[in-house]
Amino acid sequence: MSFVTAVPELVESAAQDLAGIRSALVEAAQAVAVPTTALAAAGEDEVSAAIAALFGTFGQEYQAVSAQAASFHESFVRVLSGAAASYVEAEVANGAALLAGESAAAAVSGGFSGGLTAGLSAELALQAANSLATAFGSGVSGLALQTGGALVSGLGTGLVQTGEVIVSAGQALQNLGSFMAGAGAGLSAQASAALTQAMNLGGSLSAQLGASLSGNFNLALPELIAGFNNGLTGLIQTGQTITTSLIGSAGSGLGALFQTGGTVLTNFGSALPEFAAQLSGAISATVGSSLPGLVGAFDSGFTGLV
Repeated sequence: MSFVTAVPELVESAAQDLAGIRSALVEAAQAVAVPTTALAAAGEDEVSAAIAALFGTFGQEYQAVSAQAASFHESFVRVLSGAAASYVEAEVANGAALLAGESAAAAVSGGFSGGLTAGLSAELALQAANSLATAFGSGVSGLALQTGGALVSGLGTGLVQTGEVIVSAGQALQNLGSFMAGAGAGLSAQASAALTQAMNLGGSLSAQLGASLSGNFNLALPELIAGFNNGLTGLIQTGQTITTSLIGSAGSGLGALFQTGGTVLTNFGSALPEFAAQLSGAISATVGSSLPGLVGAFDSGFTGLV
């Protein structure tokens, strides 16, 4: 395909110059029309009349040819002016098409840039937008200078670069997903191991606490029971001794001795429930005061481990 470069202003100026030449020729032809078409005979003879008629015919023929030339000249000027106007209109239409194509390209670029910005990071979206802007800018410049082939080439280059950016972004996202999956699996395993250790530690502490409490209580209870039995046996032996002594005494003191023995037995009967209550209160107070502190320490330690 051949390329033609024309300047509409120069073409219009040439058409105006040609129009001026035509006007000058028409004026000259009109000026010589009467002297050349109506010649006066040099004499009254037939030869002079024939010569005058001959030159008059030449003048008339010149006027006819001049009129045809003027018509052709006018048509040529009109065609030249129309061609210049058509060229200007074509340039305007091409410019409008370029602007429309640039707007469409900008819209497509904006669509691509918006999609990439929603799905990718800001850096990748900026790179894609710059690539699209560069590709479309070069395509529009090439089309303005030559033909639409440059725009197609620039658009293809921009699309290829955009595809490469999208592929790179997809690979980056895939690598990030793999890294996140591996990190999540590692954290999940560590959290499960920590919870398992905490549960095992809680069970171990609970078992140790139960064994300790059971052992201490089992060790202390027989001693308390043995002490109580020993005290009770001593009291019974003392009462028996007193009773035997009283029986062996004189009859006058028998009633007093029996009264004393009854008093002792009564006091013992009234003191025994109080002793049992004090013993139970001491055990409950010891266990009640120690157990909350131990449970609180266990809860604090388990909370710190978790």
